[in-house]
Amino acid sequence: MRVRRTALAAFVLLGSLGLGVVAEAFGGEAVQDVILPRDGQVDPRLVVVVFDGRADGGTGSEVSYLRATYYQDIAQIAARGGAAAVGFVDFDSLTFSDGAGGRANVVRSPELQQLGIIPIQGAARRPAHDERLDFLVSYRIDALATELAGIGVGAVGDAAEVRMAPSGARVVSVEDGVIVETPPFAEETVDRRSEIFVPGLSFRLVEHAFGATISDPGLDSIRLGAREVPLEDGAVRIAWSDELDDGDDLRLVPFFDLLAGEVPAEVFDGALVLVGTVDPSKTRFVDTPAGRLPPVLVEANAVNTLLTERWTRPGTPAAPWIVAVACVVAMIAFTRSRRLRPVAPLLGVVGAVGWWFAASALAADGTLVVVLGPVVTMMSAAVLLVASLQVDALTERRRLRSLFSQYVPASIADQLVASGRGRLASAGERVAITALFCDLRGFTPLAARLEPSQVRELLNAYYEEMARVIFDSEGTVLQYIGDEIYAVFGAPLPSMDHAARALTCARRLFERREALNERLAEQGLPPLNFGIGLHSGDAIAAHVGSSVRMQYAVIGDTVNVASRHRSLAGPGEIVLSSTTAALAGPLPDAVEEDASIRGLDGERRIFRIVCGPSSSSGTVDPLADDGTTDDG
Repeated sequence: MRVRRTALAAFVLLGSLGLGVVAEAFGGEAVQDVILPRDGQVDPRLVVVVFDGRADGGTGSEVSYLRATYYQDIAQIAARGGAAAVGFVDFDSLTFSDGAGGRANVVRSPELQQLGIIPIQGAARRPAHDERLDFLVSYRIDALATELAGIGVGAVGDAAEVRMAPSGARVVSVEDGVIVETPPFAEETVDRRSEIFVPGLSFRLVEHAFGATISDPGLDSIRLGAREVPLEDGAVRIAWSDELDDGDDLRLVPFFDLLAGEVPAEVFDGALVLVGTVDPSKTRFVDTPAGRLPPVLVEANAVNTLLTERWTRPGTPAAPWIVAVACVVAMIAFTRSRRLRPVAPLLGVVGAVGWWFAASALAADGTLVVVLGPVVTMMSAAVLLVASLQVDALTERRRLRSLFSQYVPASIADQLVASGRGRLASAGERVAITALFCDLRGFTPLAARLEPSQVRELLNAYYEEMARVIFDSEGTVLQYIGDEIYAVFGAPLPSMDHAARALTCARRLFERREALNERLAEQGLPPLNFGIGLHSGDAIAAHVGSSVRMQYAVIGDTVNVASRHRSLAGPGEIVLSSTTAALAGPLPDAVEEDASIRGLDGERRIFRIVCGPSSSSGTVDPLADDGTTDDG
């Protein structure tokens, strides 16, 4: 039992924990972002100008966002309106329809040279060896990325799902030089920046727009002016807004509306401007917790996170798992108590739901903790516990049924298991019973005259016929002892009329004797005769034995007295105690007498009933009586 319980506990604990780890590995980040609340909070200083797919009226089918002059127009309008910085997303000069000349005009625009700078595009990263930030092992310096150009370009990577905005990187080398008409001062900038920290696009925009100097970069935090921004492995987790998750959002400014003069100039006063396309046919959308978004809206959400200071701090990773394991251990502990066992799976469900709400509350407060793994661990523990308990209960029911079927009819065994008394009967209980001992008379000298095989056949026939009668009377056959049958009534299934059933069974045994002897005669075996002793009272019933062999036993003085009555019964007789007689009802055919019973003081009143011939076993003539009273 202890081994089975240990195996059950290990199965539930390790199984649920394993499922939780797998769930966290494959879906933990997604669930964390789901419970992280999204809202419409967008900083008013953020302006997003987008190309929405409408064609230029002058060219008809020309792809609008690939015209560098459009970018120049936007930069000029933003600068004249008082913008603090402009950042271009989806801007690659090599593919612009009006070529490098048009792009150079953008770079040399006096308006743009008054704004801040975002220096890099197309960076390849590798892990940092000093456990700080990633290194940029190679990158291109765009002509826009100059100190004087005052504008920058950004590119969202091809990661499976964008959740984080890099705070920056450290440059270790520059490959392929500078692309397209880079003035000498830009090359000097490249050389100087190859040894320093390079902020990410969103950080650089905020830095130059509002004079918030970036300092103290690290894996866990970075300073942006007077603010300390919490990071996760050198990146800030983006707080997604539901007003920056669609190309039709009201917070976005369409380029052609801007060009047509439908947008007030004061919109750009002190603004941080991002420019890009929201046309899915013109850019590669990326997966985010807010859905598939164009890169410009990913960058817009990252910038908005910095402006609104909606930081998300990673919580202690071990705490949720400690809670989950503690919950599972408590569930397993509850199963040790039969009374608390039904509550154990409910504890797992309550724990999982509780942790989900706790994690949601923490997320709303800016602390992001492990969610899916612990929740799956607790929920799967509840499922595994229910399943294992059901299997264990089914196994126990089968074991008890198989065990009791050796002693009682199958119907009684089924009743024991179905009523739940099987475990109690197996564990031990005090019961009111009537014990019955049926012993062959004259069998010892008879067995001496027979071959061993004949003795075996004779006993097998005797046991089979008598046990069938006992089973039909709802009795329990406990033992075959030599030529004696030991049975009880009232255990393991309680019975109010156990004495009456035992006496009726004893009479039926003698009625069955004739059929038994006919069967033996057909096999060339001698007839049998027996005597029966009965006594009623309390006894202890339980499964007892060793690890090698267990058996159901009923023990106590009641059993001992019944055995003594058996020794008083001659062939064809039933001897029962006054207790059994009183419980069984009127006995008109019984003869009362006083008898001395071995092991008991004084004489006791007994009742003797004659139900068969007085001949011993082996006597062919049923009227003959060899006077043998051998009790086997």
